[in-house]
Amino acid sequence: AEMEVDFEGGGELIADVQGIGRFTDRVVAARQTARAAGTVRLAHAEGGYELTVVDAEPSTELRIRSQLADQVVGVCEAAALIPLISLPCDGIGKSLEKVSIPLPEPGTRLLVPSDEMSRAERAFFDRFVEP
Repeated sequence: AEMEVDFEGGGELIADVQGIGRFTDRVVAARQTARAAGTVRLAHAEGGYELTVVDAEPSTELRIRSQLADQVVGVCEAAALIPLISLPCDGIGKSLEKVSIPLPEPGTRLLVPSDEMSRAERAFFDRFVEP
């Protein structure tokens, strides 16, 4: 089966880059849907629904917008203006706009509170709840 999760928001990215060191960057993720193959078990639980990951891909990709990436591309484009220098600035920009997000491992249990769900969402989940 394929799982879908909608993402939107921002935060801090902390990265250790070999040969460069550690840096922190502010990132923003526009609303997008991430997809991954996997299986979950759905059951009623106190206060909502419990999702148990049976199997899943280890990660999925998200597109982000990064202040640091924008600066790197800007420097690349400025350097590319120098005669006889050819730099793949578009490729650099594209490689910096995707991040790999780890997904919950098999056995992970997640609670989806029913009071945060609409009636239609609860009815949808009820179609798949194990008896």
